[in-house]
Amino acid sequence: MEAQVIRLADALVRWRNDALAFVEEAVRPPEISKDQAKLLRLASAPGARVSMVSGTTCGKTASLAWLVLWFITCHLNARCPCTATTREQVIKRLWPEIIMWHKRMLPSVASMTEWHPESFCHSGAYQRESFAWPMAANKDNEETFQGVHAKSVLFLFDEASGIPSNIWDAASGSANAVGGRWVVVGNGNRNSGAFYDTHHKNGKFWQHFSASSLDSPFCGADYCKSMAAEYGEDSNQYRIRVLGQFPKDDPDTLIQRDWVQNAIDRQADPERRIALDTGDTRIAGVDPNNGGPDACGFCIRRGPVAYGMQSWRTTDHEQIAAKVYSAYKEGWFDVCHVEANGIGLAVITVLKRLGVPVVAVDVSRSSLTRSRCAKMRDELWWLGREWFQSGSVGVELGPTGDRKALDDFVHEITTPKWEELDHIRVEGKDSLRRADRLGHSPDIADAFLLTLAQGLRPVQRGAMDAMNRPKQPGFVWV
Repeated sequence: MEAQVIRLADALVRWRNDALAFVEEAVRPPEISKDQAKLLRLASAPGARVSMVSGTTCGKTASLAWLVLWFITCHLNARCPCTATTREQVIKRLWPEIIMWHKRMLPSVASMTEWHPESFCHSGAYQRESFAWPMAANKDNEETFQGVHAKSVLFLFDEASGIPSNIWDAASGSANAVGGRWVVVGNGNRNSGAFYDTHHKNGKFWQHFSASSLDSPFCGADYCKSMAAEYGEDSNQYRIRVLGQFPKDDPDTLIQRDWVQNAIDRQADPERRIALDTGDTRIAGVDPNNGGPDACGFCIRRGPVAYGMQSWRTTDHEQIAAKVYSAYKEGWFDVCHVEANGIGLAVITVLKRLGVPVVAVDVSRSSLTRSRCAKMRDELWWLGREWFQSGSVGVELGPTGDRKALDDFVHEITTPKWEELDHIRVEGKDSLRRADRLGHSPDIADAFLLTLAQGLRPVQRGAMDAMNRPKQPGFVWV
């Protein structure tokens, strides 16, 4: 027994600055990828600053769990604050991963630590000296990050692109003051901010690298192929989710990805969340498809919050109307804006017959309220640009939305380009349908933009025939 204690003590000394050896010998996972091994090696050095931008299913969460196990097991008087975009993400994603790997560790090593719902710490007498715990990364929690002091400190930032800049500043001050380690990981959701800077203008202060899903033994080849087929290998979705890179926004991109990602993060953070219950009218947008690769897009907006994105693969106007009617009867929205072109006219006819409050929006007509825009379609896209650029809006899945549709919406709304010659002109659908662009019409984005067409008169009974006349005043801005 005494010899075993001595061997364990020797191992702890050896592992103290070698996280990879600790994971290999004490945690013993079935496989450690080359990117995970690199992260563990870099994080082992005292005072390390490590930043990894990653694709999907590259083992980020497992790597952070291993670092927590290593740091608390092998260091006395240690503090390991763990944060993400929200505290809930740490509790629901990182903490279960720590628990799972702790149960798989060598019993003699695992017995040195214990986990709790709110902490992971040393066992017994050293319980209060070394521990990891979840922290909220909301902008008002700056003082908590400034007050982290111990002999050994390891800051862990997951989903790092969504963490406010003042939290980065506070953590930096604490880490520098005590010579602590700092590891940040996440998808490259935006091309600005503190996480982006660790790979660019502040890169000289960080050991930074990218982890691609293509190289991950945990990510199936089918996922990468499907992402390439659906979004294109030059798309931001593919760059972020597969290649583990930051997005590219060209100067002529109409709606910057940063603005949209900020809106999503704003809804994810309870401290910054914009309430859905604003008293505003719930407006549904429906963009019916006319065949080919296009779908029927659906979205709901209530004041400053957009949610409930869906995509319906049908060209039958009665099926589309039935889905909208069902949503209305279930109380999802108060009024519906439908694009009045192609089969949209037939959809409007059926909805009006069913008693659904519906507004026809003819996006092909001339812009009515903004002299800079050529057509109403350009005007709606420009309104969308201003909506996101305001920085006071939110986007979320909502109780009626589809996760994939939300991802598609982000891709669609951030793809079109614009130019201003005689008027503001937004890239047209024919261009966006090209294989090197979206490959289809931005149906869900168009559905959202239709919700911004406020000030339109509802369709009146018996007026459907008049809708084919482009100058009919009952279906324009008033």
